[in-house]
Amino acid sequence: MDLWPGGVGLAAKLPLLFFLIISATTGSVRAKIHYQKWEVAYQFKSPDCFQKLAITINGRTPGPTIIAEQGDTVVIDVKNALLTENLAIHWHGIRQIGTPWFDGTEGVTQCPVVPRDTFTYRFVVDRSGTYMYHAHYEMQRSAGLYGLIRVLPPAGVVEPFIYDYDRSIILNDWWHQNTYEQAVGLNSKNFTWVGEPQSLLINGRGKFNCSNAGSGVCHPTNPECSPYVLTVIPGKTYRLQIASITSLSALNFEVEGHNLMVVEVDGHYVKPFMVKNLNIYSGETYSVLLKAEQDPSRNYWAAV
Repeated sequence: MDLWPGGVGLAAKLPLLFFLIISATTGSVRAKIHYQKWEVAYQFKSPDCFQKLAITINGRTPGPTIIAEQGDTVVIDVKNALLTENLAIHWHGIRQIGTPWFDGTEGVTQCPVVPRDTFTYRFVVDRSGTYMYHAHYEMQRSAGLYGLIRVLPPAGVVEPFIYDYDRSIILNDWWHQNTYEQAVGLNSKNFTWVGEPQSLLINGRGKFNCSNAGSGVCHPTNPECSPYVLTVIPGKTYRLQIASITSLSALNFEVEGHNLMVVEVDGHYVKPFMVKNLNIYSGETYSVLLKAEQDPSRNYWAAV
């Protein structure tokens, strides 16, 4: 007879082993692991038609949207290709229960990722809702290192509102002066304020008047700054998951000719209420329902 360590017979061990396997798999069978690989680097970008050195994730700003179900695990390998700067990423709104060292607050919960190094973030998204991520090292957030997190309810869970499709909208303020120059002015004895932003961006796109660009490189026909277009089907209801990642600006968002029904705030469902426009501040997220019920033969401006 084959023996397990300690001389226990195989036949006596199998029922217990089978029970342990069932116990280990039951309850976690639905949880998934979402894996992404990021390279964070500087690139010249023209989000509002004016060319500027921006921080990108895999060549993009905003970075990729993270979509997962409640209870799923997110695993992201982040390579720091900034060459001369450290890096840390904060997952804004994710509670990090049991994993505070993956929060990405540099010098508080995480040591920064040094240039040319790779760090793996691994955490569970434990509550459905709309969230965001952004850099948490010096002024890298303002330079373009940010993105959206959408956590879906677990399978079989019905949300307390009904819609046909969902879309993501992330709002930001944008300066043409690079963050190094801004930081020097803010930290110098002759304090120099950064001033009002040159543009406001919707999903990383805005429109600066290139006639005011001075000596900078500005091309109004650059496809990087073409307006974000949300194509809708008449009669359908859309859930807009809106996040503000601004550095200074308090914003007001509206869609011309349409009311917005607020149904979620900062990852919490709320009793629905109707607004014509939405005040949103840095770090806040909302879900609003928009019904495409106006004249379908014309376009409608979304504005901040």
